[in-house]
Amino acid sequence: MAIPAAIAPRKNSTQRLTRLPWMLAIVGMSGRMRSSIVNRARLSDTGNSGWTGSRSAFGGGRTLRFWSRERLRLPGRLGPALNARTSRRSRVSRALANGLALTSTLSLLACTHVPTDPEARAEYKQNNDPAEPTNRAIFAGNQFADRNALQPVARGYEDHVPGGVRRSVHNFVSNLGQPAVALNDVLQGNFSRAWNTTQRFAINTTAGGAGLFDVATAWNRPAHSADFGQTLGVWGIGPGPSVQLPLLGPSNVRDSVGTVVGFVTNPTNYVPGGAAAAVGTASVGLGVVDRRADLLSATDSLEHDSLDYYAASRSAVAQQRAALVAEGKAGLVKGP
Repeated sequence: MAIPAAIAPRKNSTQRLTRLPWMLAIVGMSGRMRSSIVNRARLSDTGNSGWTGSRSAFGGGRTLRFWSRERLRLPGRLGPALNARTSRRSRVSRALANGLALTSTLSLLACTHVPTDPEARAEYKQNNDPAEPTNRAIFAGNQFADRNALQPVARGYEDHVPGGVRRSVHNFVSNLGQPAVALNDVLQGNFSRAWNTTQRFAINTTAGGAGLFDVATAWNRPAHSADFGQTLGVWGIGPGPSVQLPLLGPSNVRDSVGTVVGFVTNPTNYVPGGAAAAVGTASVGLGVVDRRADLLSATDSLEHDSLDYYAASRSAVAQQRAALVAEGKAGLVKGP
């Protein structure tokens, strides 16, 4: 199958990847998708530069269409590698990803009517939450689970586990996430950040005792965050309507897709061996508790001070995600 010519990068200070759509398509494949996607690709030119299917991300003028009928055949070892049977963790990730995708779809199908009053319509557009009744119902369920299960565990963890142990747990979980951060740095065209992340992972995995100690920060390799939702935002894809994800909280359509892809393509899911699977499973549970404990003071303050906790959390997450996308577009490695 012939791969289309490279896409010319945007003329700005940060050189982006020239084959991003194809890289995103391959990275986003999982399981059955990898075994059935793309029998043929057709590139049609309308006389301008760019891609019409995703105009906001790549400009306008060309359209890339995919047909999923047969197994993708690639040269060398790439084809068999992409079509290899995934591990148990990968299948669990796909099941969770399918659930998130279904929830997002159902939320968008349950959209409210657009207000006719000018002021109400302006507020409606600003909130960008057409499925608000459904989202509020999911939010209520999330709050019940949080108050009765996750918060008590997180508060007990914060109150009874020594600070040094909590820091080591945080460092360990963060270190396991560095391969995914580096992958998204590359997809964003931020190669200096990708190299910084790679060095962090190597230093903390070795000198840091399997990631229990953050030696890399002391060695002038500061940490940063990156995920696939941010990658889509860096390439110009807007956030879309607000979505509430079960157990995961406020999000939007773009970041929901990023969450699905992140679950499926996390490099640590494909490390063979039972010990690796056990470590990965334990890190997920520890990461949930660690993140919830870190957010306790912020969420307690937000809930106490806000008149509408749902709207306040929706706004706070939207601002945080916008700042993360802006950071990815800047592509800078910040000092310690």
